[in-house]
Amino acid sequence: SMKPILSTLARSLQSVINVWAVLALFLCIYGILSIELMSGTLRGYCYFDPRPGRNNFTPAAFSRLISQQTPFIAEQDNNLGGWNVYVQTCRPDDEQAFGPSSGYICAPMAIDGVVYATTCSTKKWCGTDWCINDWNRSPLDIGAGNINYDNIGSAVVTNFQTMTFASWNDVQYRIANGGNIWLSRMYHTSWVFIGAFVVMQLVLAV
Repeated sequence: SMKPILSTLARSLQSVINVWAVLALFLCIYGILSIELMSGTLRGYCYFDPRPGRNNFTPAAFSRLISQQTPFIAEQDNNLGGWNVYVQTCRPDDEQAFGPSSGYICAPMAIDGVVYATTCSTKKWCGTDWCINDWNRSPLDIGAGNINYDNIGSAVVTNFQTMTFASWNDVQYRIANGGNIWLSRMYHTSWVFIGAFVVMQLVLAV
């Protein structure tokens, strides 16, 4: 009958609640830690440098670049008529908040055989300068743009996903490209160990 099963479940309910409370505590701790250390690391995109004196665009190249969904973006999948399927996150050129210099550095790119300088920015170009409040969105190919460490809600969701091994290595590599590679490795490896191997094993033991 179902009575022994329900009785066992009732007796273990308090222990299960305690274990999930521990998991929630670690999710919040790692969420706050990730915001402090890695906020904004998925918003750095490569751009053909539009600042005065950086590039001498041909009329055809300039017309193509300003006609893109995101002007001057240096991603072939984000060209005119495309959608933000995949973007290569990078480390902003003037960003010193993510620790020692590491991460992906934007390389020069060519248009019609002419090589132009690129730069990494967390904001879009607004005609004469980088926008004040128009930030790049997080990549859509991982979690539909909701996987990031920009706020506590997204950080908890991201940590929960990585805890389940669902593309956690993709998140680690993207964060490493946009910030500090060793910080990303240590953070995600330690969280996968604590969240997946320790806490989840406690649930199974109870």
